[in-house]
Amino acid sequence: MEDVKNDLLVELQHIANKKTSPERRLQEFICYHVKYLKENKGVTILLFTEAAYQNNDLLKKQLNEFFRLIKQHFGKIIHDGIAQKIWNCALSVDSLATLYMGIPITLNIELNLNPEVFTYKNFCGQMLVLIKRALVN
Repeated sequence: MEDVKNDLLVELQHIANKKTSPERRLQEFICYHVKYLKENKGVTILLFTEAAYQNNDLLKKQLNEFFRLIKQHFGKIIHDGIAQKIWNCALSVDSLATLYMGIPITLNIELNLNPEVFTYKNFCGQMLVLIKRALVN
């Protein structure tokens, strides 16, 4: 859990708080998250499975906090883009952040259940395009 906090959460927060454009931060945020999960073999879904299987309340609480913080950092980038009139988001930012959280979950499942057939090539770019489409409609 400490490794996930230090290697994933701290970096995602750093990206969300950068002074670069929201578009650049969004790309960096998604791609860093995807890269981290790929390099760490979907560790977050493994931790979730362990917490659920063991019915470990402390681990569940920590994972819930990670989930909440990732959504919060993602939402900050989106709010910044809306404030700068880059995106005209008719969706609620919280709903979009929840939708975003499906990306790492899907990636985790693919990495763990279909490693021999899953095509990682440009996964980050594909997810970025989908999110940007949601932001401009």
